[in-house]
Amino acid sequence: MKIGIFYNKNTRSLKRDGFSVVLPTYNRAFCITKAINSLLCQTYQNFELIVVDDGSSDGTEDVIKQNYAKQIRSRKIIYHKLPFNRGACYARTLGQKLAKGKWIAYLDSDNEMYVDFLETFRNGIVCNPKSKVFYAQICRQSDGGIIGKEFDFDGLCRGNYIDMGVFVHHKSMIAKCDGFDENLKRLEDWDLIIRYTRCETPVYLPFPLLSYNDGRHKRITTSESYDDAEKYVMAKLERYKKAQ
Repeated sequence: MKIGIFYNKNTRSLKRDGFSVVLPTYNRAFCITKAINSLLCQTYQNFELIVVDDGSSDGTEDVIKQNYAKQIRSRKIIYHKLPFNRGACYARTLGQKLAKGKWIAYLDSDNEMYVDFLETFRNGIVCNPKSKVFYAQICRQSDGGIIGKEFDFDGLCRGNYIDMGVFVHHKSMIAKCDGFDENLKRLEDWDLIIRYTRCETPVYLPFPLLSYNDGRHKRITTSESYDDAEKYVMAKLERYKKAQ
């Protein structure tokens, strides 16, 4: 059973602040509606969706504007198109800057949130009012495998087990620990998660909350150098350790 709904003095503040969900996309017209619809049908509706279109040329803009005109008019969905492709880090960073909610979540255009994704995080936040960082589990679409475990910072530094799609943080973490590192074209999620969890011990919600597409179509992680990105992240981590 997932964390129950609790009503206390923190609930009103959370309800007022809500979530900003950042969705970067590039040429994903063929799948993006599934991702967006998974958010729109959430049991907890106090959110805005920020779609940052990273210069798509496949009709993504038409798909968004035709299918979600009502949500765009009401500002439930904020659609921002870049004139040319800048990369996932830039798109996510822009989404962070546009966010009005006090809590930031992330959704990739080929993944789907479980219907109680936001409600589960919301309840976790209410139950842990001093915490700034939360994460949960994902379920791989290919085989139903569940990924996620209790927090261990040393283990995280050896390899990432926290997916960006189930990572939620307070907006203040951006000013405290910076946003995404635009020098990275791969593992930028791992880099940010290391920095945020180094500053604030996260709360682990042991529930699968995201259907994760682990296929290989059009994913930047299959086209960029893993080794170069890993060396860069590890070098940053060593600098952090020396500075302590």
